[in-house]
Amino acid sequence: MMDLQELIKFLGYTTAYEPFDTFLHKNGVKKRPNLEFGGFLIFPKKTGLALEFTPNAEKYGILKKCEGSITFRRVECNLLEDEDHGRYSGILPWSLNLKMNRDGVRTALGMPQLSLEDRCDKFFLDGLIASFIYTNKTIQLSRFDIAMPNTKDLEMGLCP
Repeated sequence: MMDLQELIKFLGYTTAYEPFDTFLHKNGVKKRPNLEFGGFLIFPKKTGLALEFTPNAEKYGILKKCEGSITFRRVECNLLEDEDHGRYSGILPWSLNLKMNRDGVRTALGMPQLSLEDRCDKFFLDGLIASFIYTNKTIQLSRFDIAMPNTKDLEMGLCP
């Protein structure tokens, strides 16, 4: 199981950063984003995770932490069963757990910087944008992503 806490530390880096490249190899991720052929979304096999890479990060106001052309910008965690990509079942950051509902997330993290409709809360945590998506029926946590802030997030007032 890929260590999400460790993976989050690599947000803002490119695969040219050797420790990140080593982490991906160690976790069975052989595919890399490619400017020529696209492929900016990578799904590590049956982990419930999706890794999103952004070319020209500076153009979008994303802080780039090392050299390289394609920056690791966001990780998405699917908490519901998905036939193609699996379900994330590892440890969550910020003392959250897989069974939390919206009230539990808000109790743990406080009120969100932004709440979209009835199904999404966005927080600015540890210099990152964390978005939590809930199911309609039970307001159960179904998916979340953690991303490097970009210009759009700044314009929406999500980060300083």
